[in-house]
Amino acid sequence: MYDIVGIGSILVDELVLLPEYPELNTKIKILNTFKQVGGPVPTSLRLLSNLGPYTAFYGKIGNDSNSILQELQKYLWV
Repeated sequence: MYDIVGIGSILVDELVLLPEYPELNTKIKILNTFKQVGGPVPTSLRLLSNLGPYTAFYGKIGNDSNSILQELQKYLWV
């Protein structure tokens, strides 16, 4: 049984690491890129689960090249 169940959209956040904040209208080299689970409901459930409650997410996950199923499997039973 779950303490909290969230229903919503799950997204992919794509983050980039830069050497410095770029000036306006300039280009800068990207040092690294990261993908992580995003969206308000999954993010909230992750935070809540770290505090103790047993959480679950109900929603649809795509299987395209941007799918985060592998990322989710690190943290959840999918």
